Amino acid sequence: NRTSNDAQIAVHDVERQADAHKQQYVPVLELFRSHWRGLLLHSLYGCWLSASFLIGYSWLPSFLVAHGGISTRMTLWMVCSCMILFTLMVPIGGILADKGVPRLTATIAICVASVALAIPQFMVFSMHHLAYSWLMQATLLAMSGYVMGMLPAVMSAIYPAGVRVSGCNLGVNLGSTMGGTCPLIITAVQAATGSVFYAPAIVLAATAVITAAASFCLIRFYPQANKQTS
Repeated sequence: NRTSNDAQIAVHDVERQADAHKQQYVPVLELFRSHWRGLLLHSLYGCWLSASFLIGYSWLPSFLVAHGGISTRMTLWMVCSCMILFTLMVPIGGILADKGVPRLTATIAICVASVALAIPQFMVFSMHHLAYSWLMQATLLAMSGYVMGMLPAVMSAIYPAGVRVSGCNLGVNLGSTMGGTCPLIITAVQAATGSVFYAPAIVLAATAVITAAASFCLIRFYPQANKQTS
């Protein structure tokens, strides 16, 4: 009986310690203490994604009205059609990622394409050609939608279950903050360079380089984020 009582006391002690640990466990503190590298790389990974979406969806229409010779009504049609394409590309990116397409490798390839297309895209906008401008906007948002579709799979592979919700939310918002400053940065670069068309291309290319570099680091430190593991 004494042995049985001692065992019950030991079990109760373990349960109390576990309850105390749960009460003291703060996911955000654990995230910054033990998973700061994943949070940093996740935030940088989202830099081009948020920038490309914000530029293509929100900033570009007014730019095309002011400098591309396109009417406000026509830019609304352009945005609506391009957003339909963006929405379709999101599940396509997710499905292909689940089928084994390397997520981070695909992101790097898209970022390289974005860097290569950045200046030609905005030079096309300077031609005041509706069809070409529409195509360039659609291309930008299609690439953005594809990366957006892969993002949940990448995030879930970076964080363990105990900090996953906090890490995903904080990382997405930090990355969105970087993209959200793009209009301000573009204005500053336009003032510094005196070029209306080169400035947004430079900013977009710079965010693509940042995301590509973050993707390389994620492949090294979180290889499970690049492809589905069995």
